[in-house]
Amino acid sequence: MDYARDTMRNLYKLWTRPIYLETVIDERKRLIYYDGREISERRSE
Repeated sequence: MDYARDTMRNLYKLWTRPIYLETVIDERKRLIYYDGREISERRSE
């Protein structure tokens, strides 16, 4: 997860727009979002 967070921060610097990442953690789909200020995570369906 640390690598994913760092990658999202770097992508935001390049793209200057919010970053959404859908992944699987512990066999559950998760949506991770970075808006330039904070990273949030929720279940994805």
